[in-house]
Amino acid sequence: GRYLLIVNTHLHSPLPYEATVHRRRQREELVEQLRNLQVDQSFPSGFSWEKCGVLIMGDFNTAMRTHDNKTLGDEYRATLEMLGGEVAPLRDLVFEHDPDNSQHSYDESNAYVSRHCVKDAARMDYMLACDVLPAPPANRKGGGKPTRVMRLEAKSIDIVVEAHGKEGSDHYPLLANIAPA
Repeated sequence: GRYLLIVNTHLHSPLPYEATVHRRRQREELVEQLRNLQVDQSFPSGFSWEKCGVLIMGDFNTAMRTHDNKTLGDEYRATLEMLGGEVAPLRDLVFEHDPDNSQHSYDESNAYVSRHCVKDAARMDYMLACDVLPAPPANRKGGGKPTRVMRLEAKSIDIVVEAHGKEGSDHYPLLANIAPA
């Protein structure tokens, strides 16, 4: 069989500066969990990482692009590159599916979001595919080298815009059909 590991996260808002440092620590903790998970002994019989897709998703509280909408934002880039230089960056499946990045993943008129986030950000919620996991600790079985995992792709992705007053959150849900590439 094939497997799917879903990691859900909610990173701290990047303002003020102390929060940016906290976000870096949150990303480091997530990477450490991925490193340690690879040496976990509780996987089912026959499990292999080559048959397991890895999806990291949630509210990353960062805009994809800078205010001029021409370059990738520093926090977004840091998120894609959080696994380190030893492995390929994470892939943004929503962007791969919609390169125009045109849909908002939150209500632009929401006062909380408008006060605390980049006002022209289309999305702060992401589905990031991981093609290679960072190396597990060198002193553990299988440690010292990155682990290739099953590549994933999005067959479809929609941002489900909920009626005002009926929202389940201050962000809209992402609905996706994810499959092995």
